[in-house]
Amino acid sequence: MRHATLLRLILLCVSGAIQGCASAMAPAPADLSLDVLRNLAYTGISDDGSAMALRAGRWEGEPPKPGSAAIPTLDFSGELVARGDLDGDGLAEAVVVLDSWTGGSGVFSYIAVVSGRTGKALNTATQLLGDRVQVRELRVDDGRVVVDLRGPGPDDPSCCPSMSIRQVWTLGDGKLQERVAERSSARTTVRELEGSHWELARWSADEPAAPAPVVSLSYAEGRFSGHAGCNRYGAAVRDAEAAGSLVVSPGMATRMACEETRMGIENRFLRTLPAVQAFRFSPGMLMLAYRREDGGSAELWFRPAAAP
Repeated sequence: MRHATLLRLILLCVSGAIQGCASAMAPAPADLSLDVLRNLAYTGISDDGSAMALRAGRWEGEPPKPGSAAIPTLDFSGELVARGDLDGDGLAEAVVVLDSWTGGSGVFSYIAVVSGRTGKALNTATQLLGDRVQVRELRVDDGRVVVDLRGPGPDDPSCCPSMSIRQVWTLGDGKLQERVAERSSARTTVRELEGSHWELARWSADEPAAPAPVVSLSYAEGRFSGHAGCNRYGAAVRDAEAAGSLVVSPGMATRMACEETRMGIENRFLRTLPAVQAFRFSPGMLMLAYRREDGGSAELWFRPAAAP
């Protein structure tokens, strides 16, 4: 009797008479965590159409010529991941930014859509954003991918884009199609940071910041301010001549004493801040370029933070 009942249920599921059978039998959506996305194969970038499998956020190819030091790379850019339903199936896709370098002067940025519908994370669509663009924000809004970036203006040198651009993409037939491209000819200024809040993630590309104490940075009305590790600080900041370049005054801080480690972090940050010369964006990150005490250059990396 039980076998007959089970067989009847299976037949009803196959015929679609029982709602919910298909979803119950379908594989669970795949994990689309940051770790999975940083270790995934991506297509639509290489000239030959082959997949490029990232490992810990990077893929490296073969040199174009034997012995060449130029090794093609593909990097998972920043930590920014946008999530939302792009194809109307009720499941959220993930959208990431990838940077491709093939040995020349250009760095080409892409957005890539990853679906987990089949139970396995799969890159289903990839689209070029541009050469040496700076992605400030990436989000999924009402089924559309919205990208706010800094791109090249008509008179910009290739190194230094200054135009604010908003691109809007929709997903259809396995492809991303551009619906809107709004461009502003306004010159890039520090006012782009108005009302934003950040916390220090790295002292440079090679040196992460300690998780504590948190060093914070906010911008409002011509000033950087925040917590330097022990004390509150403030510093005037203004635009320099070139787009995206800055002049930062020495910071003024309160005078509370803390233990040695905190004071060391604070002193280092307050020495570095007046050496900042420019700002740019990497997906989900604010980068402040500064001159090191040894004459070299580096960037402070900041991730978005909640308002203090």
